[in-house]
Amino acid sequence: MKIVGLKKLDPVIRFWRRVIQKERDWFERMENDREAVFDELSEALQSVDANLVFEVSEQLVEGKRELILSADGIFDSFDSVISLYDAAPELKYWKVIAFRPRMQSADGLVIQMIDWKLSYDDIYFSFEPHENDVDLNVHIRNYDAEDGRFSSAYFILLDTLIGEFDAVMRIGETKFQRLEESEISGLRPFVELTEVVDSLI
Repeated sequence: MKIVGLKKLDPVIRFWRRVIQKERDWFERMENDREAVFDELSEALQSVDANLVFEVSEQLVEGKRELILSADGIFDSFDSVISLYDAAPELKYWKVIAFRPRMQSADGLVIQMIDWKLSYDDIYFSFEPHENDVDLNVHIRNYDAEDGRFSSAYFILLDTLIGEFDAVMRIGETKFQRLEESEISGLRPFVELTEVVDSLI
């Protein structure tokens, strides 16, 4: 008897078939069984690409929850997010968004770690434009290159300000240095980076 091999199902198609099967169940369990839903969704998503992560909106938007697919800032996984988004079916309970978006009114965000904090008011920059991106010289108040909290908090603020896609695709080389208060007049407030990035598009 001849055995005919079956073509392995595309991981993207397999993911969306799983979502279609589970979308109502996941939606209804979000209030009381969120952790288990996240575990199931994470397992399904990482079967496509181990670098992929997701976020789910706290509030409903037009009766749906937003499912944000993210490459976690890893450029090599951007194509996976794009492939998933392009193949996304129309869902009854979920709205699919590719990449972590910009946060509205992001300029009030503060990253707090016990007795340490960093906000947009602590960051200034200058830039060198190129055709499709910009190199940044970033000046941070009280910056200490040996303290990893500065870079970690900075990249959270960056993603929140301009969104994950632009944070990777529109920002080239970044150099950090300690902010000297006397230099502020020759620099731009970090929140103005949005205008610089948008001018490239």
